[in-house]
Amino acid sequence: MGSINEVKDILQDAIPVSEKMKICEHCGKPYVWFDKKLTHINIHVQVPACNCLEVIEKRKRHQAIETAKKEKLEKLFENSMMTPFFQEKTFKNLDGTKEHFSDCFRFAKEFHPKISKGIRMIGKKGTGKTTLLAAVSNELIAQGYSCLFTTYSALLDKFSKYSYDNAGEIAPLLSWLTRFDFVVLDDIGRESYTGKRNEIAFRIIDTLLNYKVCTCITANPEMIQKLQKMPEWAAILDRLKDICKLHLQFTGESMRGETNA
Repeated sequence: MGSINEVKDILQDAIPVSEKMKICEHCGKPYVWFDKKLTHINIHVQVPACNCLEVIEKRKRHQAIETAKKEKLEKLFENSMMTPFFQEKTFKNLDGTKEHFSDCFRFAKEFHPKISKGIRMIGKKGTGKTTLLAAVSNELIAQGYSCLFTTYSALLDKFSKYSYDNAGEIAPLLSWLTRFDFVVLDDIGRESYTGKRNEIAFRIIDTLLNYKVCTCITANPEMIQKLQKMPEWAAILDRLKDICKLHLQFTGESMRGETNA
C-alpha cells in the first residue's frame, strides 16, 4: 500500500482541477473518464480516447533513425574523398547501354566485403571507367559500406606528406586504409615517382592485398606500359592482378562531353 503522501501526489497529478472534459490538442477528440483502483482508493481520471501521443512518439523515433542514417551517409561521403562531381554519378542517371555498365551494376548489387574480387579497368581516357566506378561507389555507400574513391596520385601525395611529417612512418595511414570496404585507385600510372614514393606505392598495394580489401583500379594502356618498364613496379603489378581479378577492357572512344558520360 502506498503512503498517504504518495496517494496525494497521484491524485494531484491525476485529477484535474476542473471537471471540464479535456480535449486532445492534436486531434480535438475528448478524453474519457477512467476508474482505476489504487490499493484501497478508487481514482477517477481522464485518459485520451485517441492514439495521438503514441503516433507522435513513433514519429519522433522514426525521425531520429532517419537523422542518424543521414548523418552516417554524410560521414561516409566525407570519408570517401569523392568529389561532388562524382557523387552525382549513379546507375540511375547513366546510360545503361554503355560498355561494361551491366558488369558494374551486377558487381555493386552482389558486393560483399572481403569476398568480392576487385576490378582492373583498362582503356583509353574518357571511355567511362572512372564514372562507372563512381556509380559503384555511390551504390555501396548508399548500402552503408565505407568506400575510398581517389586517384592513385592523390593517395600517394597523402602518404608521402605523412611520411615526411612523421620521420618516414606510414603505418597509421596503412591501418586507416584497411578499414575501408571498397577502394578505388583511379588513373594509375600518371603519378611521379622517386625511390621513396615507389616504396610507399608498393606498401599500399601490398597492404590492400594482405588485408583483402576489395580494390578497383583504372588505367590507360600507355600508363600500364610505362609502369611495366619500371623494375620497381614488377611486384606491384603482380599484386594488382591478384587483387583485381576481374579485368574489364574498354574498347570505345572518349565519351567526354556527352551528357551521361
